[in-house]
Amino acid sequence: MIVKGFSFKPKDSATYHPIWRLYGTKEVFKYPDGRVKPQPGSWELVCELKVEMKRGKVILPDFELEPTQPGGWQFYNPVLVTRDGEEMWHPDNEIIFPREMIAEFGGEVDIGTLMLYNLELQGVIAPGQLHD
Repeated sequence: MIVKGFSFKPKDSATYHPIWRLYGTKEVFKYPDGRVKPQPGSWELVCELKVEMKRGKVILPDFELEPTQPGGWQFYNPVLVTRDGEEMWHPDNEIIFPREMIAEFGGEVDIGTLMLYNLELQGVIAPGQLHD
């Protein structure tokens, strides 16, 4: 499934991270109430995205992800990499890419929508707010 990248024109003093690494895991911890979370320490590199600067714009390229499927869970974690090579992990930043999302958005989704969709799944934003 294709996830569309994005581009933006930074302000003169703005800095950006030159690399995004996307880690994934199918190893999960199941809570008694049925919730599933990624198993700590089980992340493996899925892809590395080099951010480019062209004509004054910062560009994150498109990339492909395997869908998340119940029973064969696939969690992802986008990790920013500083110019010094340091990875910036954020707790509870994992995302999923369920087949329902693929059907809802017609085979392609942009990274912003993917992140917002996951915030809605996690209850951080209200249900339906994504389409407002």
